Parts: sequence; structure tokens; C-alpha cells
Amino acid sequence: MKIARDLPTDLQIRTVVDQITAPAFALGPDLCVQHVNTAMAALLDQRASNAPLADLAQLVQPADLATLQQPLTGDDTAHQVPMSGTNQFIMIAPVIGPSTERVGFFAIVGPQADTTRDQFARWHAILGHIDDGLWDYDAHTKTRYRSEGWRRLRGLDDGDTSRDRREDWLAFIHPDDRTRLDTLTADLLNGKVTTFEITYRERHADGHWIWVASKGKVVRHDADGNVLHIVASNRDITRTKETEDKLRTLETLRERWRISLESAGQGVWDLRLAEGSRYCSDLWCTMRGYTSDNCPQERMSKWFRYIHPDDQLRLRGQIAKLNSGETDEIRFEYREKHKQGHYIWIVSRGRVVERDESGAPAHIIGNDTDITAIKADHDEFDSLSKSLELAVTTARIGIWQFNTHTRIAKWDAQMGHIYGLEMHDDQDMTGMWEKHLHPDDLEPVTKLANHCLRTGKEFNQDFRIVRPDGTIRHVRSRAAQYTDDVGVRRVIGVNWDITEDRQRAEVLRQANALAQKQNEALETARAEMEHSALHDALTGLANRRLLDDAEKSSRGKAVVLHIDLDRFKQINDTLGHAAGDEVIIHVANLLRKHAPQNATVARVGGDEFVILLPQMPADGVLESLADTIITAAAEPLTIKGHACRFGMSVGIATSAEGETGSALFANADMALYLAKNDGRGRYRFFTEDLKIAMQTKNRLADEILAGLQNHEFYCLYQPQFHADTLNLSGVEALVRWRHPDGSMRSPDSFLPVAEELNVVGRIDQMVLDQAIADTLHWQKRGLPVPRMSVNVSARRLLDPDLPANLACLKKAPGEFAFELLESVFLDAHDEQLAANLACIRDLGIDIEVDDFGTGHASIVGLLKLQPNRLKIDRELVSPVDTSAKQRLLIKSIVEIGKLQGIGVVAEGVETPAHIDVLRDLGCDHLQGYGLASPMPRDQLSALLHAAQSNGKYSPYGGPTFVL
Repeated sequence: MKIARDLPTDLQIRTVVDQITAPAFALGPDLCVQHVNTAMAALLDQRASNAPLADLAQLVQPADLATLQQPLTGDDTAHQVPMSGTNQFIMIAPVIGPSTERVGFFAIVGPQADTTRDQFARWHAILGHIDDGLWDYDAHTKTRYRSEGWRRLRGLDDGDTSRDRREDWLAFIHPDDRTRLDTLTADLLNGKVTTFEITYRERHADGHWIWVASKGKVVRHDADGNVLHIVASNRDITRTKETEDKLRTLETLRERWRISLESAGQGVWDLRLAEGSRYCSDLWCTMRGYTSDNCPQERMSKWFRYIHPDDQLRLRGQIAKLNSGETDEIRFEYREKHKQGHYIWIVSRGRVVERDESGAPAHIIGNDTDITAIKADHDEFDSLSKSLELAVTTARIGIWQFNTHTRIAKWDAQMGHIYGLEMHDDQDMTGMWEKHLHPDDLEPVTKLANHCLRTGKEFNQDFRIVRPDGTIRHVRSRAAQYTDDVGVRRVIGVNWDITEDRQRAEVLRQANALAQKQNEALETARAEMEHSALHDALTGLANRRLLDDAEKSSRGKAVVLHIDLDRFKQINDTLGHAAGDEVIIHVANLLRKHAPQNATVARVGGDEFVILLPQMPADGVLESLADTIITAAAEPLTIKGHACRFGMSVGIATSAEGETGSALFANADMALYLAKNDGRGRYRFFTEDLKIAMQTKNRLADEILAGLQNHEFYCLYQPQFHADTLNLSGVEALVRWRHPDGSMRSPDSFLPVAEELNVVGRIDQMVLDQAIADTLHWQKRGLPVPRMSVNVSARRLLDPDLPANLACLKKAPGEFAFELLESVFLDAHDEQLAANLACIRDLGIDIEVDDFGTGHASIVGLLKLQPNRLKIDRELVSPVDTSAKQRLLIKSIVEIGKLQGIGVVAEGVETPAHIDVLRDLGCDHLQGYGLASPMPRDQLSALLHAAQSNGKYSPYGGPTFVL
């Protein structure tokens, strides 16, 4: 096997021998062992050899040794030599250097020789194909080796040795790198460093410079520590260097771009709509109150929802033009909500840089500028826009320069765009500015420019230009002077088109003028609204708000007259609301007329008024005022030919009681309540006794509501008897209240307050439910009651839900009766009342008129109602045994009843004389404490059972039941 020399002898020996897994060693030219691998060293130890392996004679026969000592030729191949005293072999392979003389051997012990030979060939092929250039330096022999890869890297042909010598190689090193290489070589040879990495430039065979990265190490020293052997590799990193230079250039440009934008206060955004990706710079997030780390994705993807509502329609129109392809330019100005909730003004500039196949924008790039401060202050806007627009090329700012030495002016392309000119590279624009100035601006503007040029002051001026097509544009110009490095004074300036700004300013001026007119109209409307907010629309009197303000202004000294109209509802119901409004207006005028000049007259409700005096008047004034307005209200008012009569009730409260504000009005309201209760058409003063009475009443109201919730109301039953036989004819269910203090309270102690609380209907329903339940209880025990009477209030009769609540009451006719107060007749015309009475009759429930003879019932009303029974009030019954006149009255009632087929029940029967007289007068039924007291269900059950057992009671007539 012929081995081509690709590596220096020592490097190849050590590398290949160490890679062989079988015991192996390397021989020098003198057949001395130079290097053994780990496996060979272990084998020698196993043989208990105390001396190192000195030469090959220890392992082979003399004859084989003589053969191997012959000079090598280029055709020599590896030999397998039997190992002395063993069945193993030694494989000896020549290594051919630049000459054909022997320089070393590779050897392996054992039958793995063939495998090892293959391994060596494989390593040789790998090293031979490495692209990196490999080299070594033998300090002992002063020889250098360069691999073919080393030559290829430099563009040299295989076998080209023109750079093998160090002095020849150094001639191709870049002059700026030679010193570093000389220093490194000295450090390696002096032992200062043992490894190295260095880059340098070397001229390629084609003549251009290449960058080389060299990496290596010292691999062998002698016994004194002197460097004997250095190995290294070279790699061409020219492309890497070029890429790094480009990246550094790009990074420098990117950093300049970022600093330019950030110094101008601009946030960059990049929308790739086709890919669905978005980029927003840190400053874009910062101006909206976020950092780049906490800026929500929604803020970027759903940007439009944060736009001010007043700007959305305009912005949608501009976006529509962008989407349709009408324009690629973006110039949006709008308000956007900040993270903290307020709005900021944004100017957004950009361009569509790519569209998809359908023409829709696919890629848009732009930047945003926060102009909130500019909007707030126009002067600050000018200053800030100067610094911003100078820094941003996307703002369409034209830049120009003027050399005061050569008198040559240069414009950029944007300047040409502003002036409507086509620009050419490096075109001399001297005189073009003056040429396009508007004739009216030419003299003053050029005069100012020359003055600034002479004095070195900054030029700052707005002027008009005339484009070649005749259009006039407004331009703003800024310029400053500086001296360059060679001492030439130059002027650099910027121009930008402010025509749209001027137009907006004019629009704003017109809008301001319009706003001024609107403000004046608003002020008038505000005054009218303020008046409306403080006055009643119908009467023009003060309302509750103005009244409260007047009371506060009195500083605790006010007097209040609370006035309520009497019979106002009847006027509204009979003549209509228009007539009612006339009455209200009439009363308002009447109160204005008679109230003191310093008083506040207010309407505080439908038919309620208040006169507030800022301080207590002299004695007798309040009484006189109340009498006057009550008397004036008594005069009839003619409306549509009808004489309308109404009255007034007045409650008076003063701050003398120490009350102010709402408490003062509440006191007047209590006094008014007392005036109405005392008969209306009068006035009453608030007193502490009245306050106590009202507090007691309010406390009673709270207790009634709590009693309903706690089921404190219950039923007692008072029997009723036939007048002629005194047999039981029925019972009346009477409500009682078991008060928490332990007392039992009758209806007259709580029903008036319950009526005001509008809970009488609940009490009626409770009584009805218990009466039905107790009736079923007696029927199941064989103790039926002939008739059960239950009181029903007038308000209950007006309840639209009453028919539904009674639907479950299926009783035989005459078993149940509802007792109605005769005051119900006054409302007999009510449709709901008529419907409910019809429903009661349809259910077989009898109707009784309670307390007949004490109210205002008329014969006509009685005929219309057609009750089943009349109950004569106890006040008429009580004197019947001693008063002939009273007996005549009762006899008249009985005759009316009999004439109409109506039964008559006498209440308040207290004595045997009452029984005899009432029976003689023709009463059908009797009820009273003289016959039986009200009793609970169980007591009545016991009495009924006892009477039935001894034969003294029969529901169908029979023996008398006397208690």
C-alpha cells in the first residue's frame, strides 16, 4: 500500500497511531520506537517489560529485520512480519516524503493489521480532502509543511512551493498585518503562548486580497520546554469579513435611521397585510402610553376602535381612497385614545409599497407623530414642526443649500416637487427661488433674505410661489448659516408646502366666527334653559329647585305655607285636564297677587303650591295671608260656561321650631294634612304635638307593615241570629291585631293608617283566606255555619286582580257575603267597581251594606247596587229602646228594605229591650254583644258542638240558641 505524504512525519505518526484501537507504535529511520498508543503501552505492561521498547529487534526475527532495513522505493508497500514467539503479526507501512529515503514506519501488533490498514487509508483520505489549509513547523529540523488545501486556499496549484519558505510567504502578507504576525511568531517560539487565533490579509494568486483565519497550537516541547513542533490550520474568511462589514454598515445606517426618527418623535409602523403581520416601534407604543413589552396586540390589530368618534368618518373616507388605489400616499390627522383615557392628536404619514393581485394594499409602511402640543398652541406647533420636519424625509420637506462663495444654489428633488419643477442631478438652481416668488411677495421676501444673509440671522418666513402651471402655493421657509471646514459660509434651509395648513387656518377662522355666533345663541338658550330649570312650565312659578335655593338663602329664618287645592280631582274628572290647567294657572295668579313681595311662590306638585317667606313676619300676617288666599279661592271660576268651585287647605310651618330645609317643608306638609283632616278649606300651624302625633302615626304604620309580615293579624267570629227565633243565622268575620306589646287591637285603631298605607286589601285577603279555611274546618266536623260575612274595603273592590283572587271561591249562593261600606256608592260609576261587583254576584256571593244610615248613601244608589242585606249602624240602634224618633227612623229603613226585597240586620244589640223592639220593627237578623261576643274559631266550634248535642241549635231552624 503506497502512502502519499500529506502531513509532516511527526504529525502523521502521532495522529494516526493514536487513532488506532489495536496496540500500535511508530518507528523512526533508525528503527527506534518513537511513539506508542494507549493499547500498546498496556500490552507492554502486561508483558512485565521493565524497559521501554527500544527497537524492532525485540519483536521480529533477524531475517525479517534485514529485509525491512533495505532502502525504500516509491513502489514499496506495507509488509506483514511475523512477530517472534507469537502467532501475531506486525504490519509495517512506509511513509514517503519529498525524497524516497526512509523516514518512519507505522506498525500494529496482532491479527487486526488488515483492519488498521483500512483505518489508516480512511484517515488519509479524510485529511486529504479537508478544505482548510493545514501546516506545521518543526523547530528542531527548521522544516515547514503546507497541505494541498493550504495551497488551494491561496489559489496555488498542487505542488506549488513558491510560498513554502516563511520569507517568501511574508512577501504576500498585507503590510498592515506583518507586524502582528511577527509578534505572534516570536511569542510562540519564546513559549509565551501555546495556542493562537489570528486573522490577517494575504494576496491571492489572482492578485486580490483575502482574509485568512489561522488557528493552531504547540504540540511538542523538548525536555527543556523548548518548542519543537507547531501545527495549525488556515481558513478563507473573506466572505465572512465582507458580510460583517456590510452588517456593520447596515447596523450603522439602521441606528442613524432610528435615532433620526426617535429624535423627531416619530413612531414607525409596518403592516404586511398579506402575511397578517404587524410591527410597531417602541416610540409608537410610548406615545400611546405603553412600553414595547406591555403594548397589547389588540392596540395594534384593532387600532381603529381607539379613534375619536368625530374623526372616524373622515378617516374611513381616506382609507377607502387608499384601498381603492386612488392614492398610495398616507397623510392622516386624527385623535386617538391614550392608555390613560385622554385623546392625543396624531399625524400619520406613509405609503403603500406593495399591492396584491386585486390591487388591494399588501404592504404599508409609515410613521406616526404626536402633535397634541402643536394643536394646543399654534406657535409651539410652528417651532416643533420645524424640528420634526427637518429630521424626517417622509414629511415631504424640500432641502436647499446656497454657497455664498460660488453663489450656486442646490435643491433636492422634494424642492422641485414643491415648486412644480422637474429636477436633474446636481442642477444649479440659482435664481429659481426669486423667479417663482409671487409678485406681491417678491420685494419684501428678498429684502428680508438679503438682510439675513448680511447679518447671519436665521431666515424664517412664509410666502407664496407661483408654479409653472400658474397655481399659487403657500410655502414656509427656514434657513440658517454655517461655515464649513474650508471656511466657506453656506446657507442651508428647508421649505415645505403649507397651503393646506393655510386653508385649514382659514376654515378654522371661519369656524371660530361661526362658533362665536353659536356661543351667543347657546348663551341665550342656556339662560332660557336655566329659567326653565328653575320655573314651572305651566304657571311660570318657581319649581322645587328654586324653592330649595330660596330656603337656603334665608339662612334658617324661612316660613313655609304649603297649599293644596280641594276638589281639584273632581274638576279634572268632570271637565278634563285642560280645565284643570286653567284652574292651576288661576291659582298661580291668585297666589302671586296676594303673596308678599319678598316671598317665593312655587308649584311643587299637580295641585300643590308653596309660599316661602324669607323671614318671620309680624304677628297676624301669616293668619291674614292664609285667610286671604282661602277666601279668594272660594270664589267660583267660570270655565266653558261652568262655574267651577274649589277650595284651599293651608299648612304653615316656621323655622321657629328649629327646623330648616326638607324638615321645614315636612312640617308644613304635616300641618296641611291636619287642615285637610279637620274639614278642608282652612289653615293649620305646625306644632310639636302635631309632630308627635305624626311620629306616632308613622311608628304605627311601621308596626302594621311588620305585623303583616309576621302574621300578627287574625280573625274572630261574631254570631248573627234570626230576630224572630234567635236561631243562628250566620257569623261575621272580624279582623283583630295581636300587637307585639301583648295587647289585642280592634280595626278602628289601625284601619285608617292601613288605608293610607294601601294595605287594607292585604288585610281583607287575609281575613277572607282564614274565613274560607275555617268554614271548611267546621264543615268537615259536621258543624256548618249558615252564612259567613266578610268585610271588603272600597279599595279592595277597585282591585283589577280581585276576580282572579276569588276564582277559587266556589260556594253555594248565600253561604258567603261581602260587607261593603255605604261610601262605596259614591264611586258606583267606576267601571272597575261595576265589573268586580258583577263578578262577586256571579260567584254566588251576597252583598251587604255595612253601617247603613251614617253615610251619604242615596236611595238611587241603593237601587242601583241591589244588595242582599242592609246593616243598620249601632249608633242608630243604641237609643231605639228609649227614642220614638229613632224607632221611626229604623222602621223606615226596614220598610225600604222589605219594599226592595233586602234583608235588614241590626248591629249593636246590647239588651233584651233591644231584641224586643227590633223584632217588633221587623228586623230580620240581630248582632251584638247582648247576644254573643266575637270569639276565636275553636271557641265557636265548641259552642256549636255543645248546642248541637243538647238540641238547642239547628242550622235549619229549631230551638233557640241563646248565649
